[in-house]
Amino acid sequence: MSAVIVDIAKAVMTELDAGEFSMEFTPERAYSVRKPLEGAGTLKVLVAHRGYDGEPLNKSTSTNEYQIDIGIIQHPANVAVATLDALMALVEGIVDFFKMRHLTEYTSALCLKWENSRPYEPDVLEEKRTFLSIVTLTFQVLR
Repeated sequence: MSAVIVDIAKAVMTELDAGEFSMEFTPERAYSVRKPLEGAGTLKVLVAHRGYDGEPLNKSTSTNEYQIDIGIIQHPANVAVATLDALMALVEGIVDFFKMRHLTEYTSALCLKWENSRPYEPDVLEEKRTFLSIVTLTFQVLR
């Protein structure tokens, strides 16, 4: 038996793997979405559980919200505007893919919130020439 948040992270990874997006990638599950890259040009999409909270609905049921981070990371060969635009489109496509979606492998989880308040990390782009965007999805589960 694994933790609910781990099962949700695995289900998110499976959905990403089966989905169709503007760029090809193979998602990986991790415990951090800020993972160093090996090799220029490699696109990494990492899925990590972030946290959860909940509150009781009645004596036997509670509503729980599980946050899952998706890190989109690439060290592109160049940081031209067109290259970064394509990565931004991928980030937005991932967010749109999960909005109000039930997970196939964890059907009681519904994505009710999504956050990408900082679409990329400017310091990481300038200092390491690496694009990094972190999307946080919040899934509601009644338990």
